Amino acid sequence: MFRSQSGPYNPLLEKFNEAHIDKYLDYMQRDDDNEYQIKKSNRWFSLVYFILILIILTIGIVYLLPRDKDLLIFIIQVIIILAGGIGAGYGLKSRERD
Repeated sequence: MFRSQSGPYNPLLEKFNEAHIDKYLDYMQRDDDNEYQIKKSNRWFSLVYFILILIILTIGIVYLLPRDKDLLIFIIQVIIILAGGIGAGYGLKSRERD
């Protein structure tokens, strides 16, 4: 009679014991370890992308500066505008999570 008043009855909860809790905690630990490895690898990919972008920008500046300065200024303006938009989007996304 007390069970019906406290909420819906779930027969699986009666079968949940200490062995299941240990197994559940092991799964949680494994998931946390996997998440850490993914974040660790994402940092390396981000660093590689950043270095590649810097190399491409440097080559572009060295190549375009003596040849076509106006085109170089236009490309830099577009890159700055895109970076600002991406930064604003990232800021809004992180604000929504909080």
